[in-house]
Amino acid sequence: MGSGFVGSATAYALVLQGVAREVVLVGLDRKLAQAHAEDILVSKSAH
Repeated sequence: MGSGFVGSATAYALVLQGVAREVVLVGLDRKLAQAHAEDILVSKSAH
């Protein structure tokens, strides 16, 4: 899914709710996609 605001928010919700075990974020800005993915990983480990 995209790494913009909607895509990253959707990925965050899917992972935290346990709906998806793996989500792939893609976008033109690879660093932004990586940053969103890292934020999701950190948030999941905190729960």
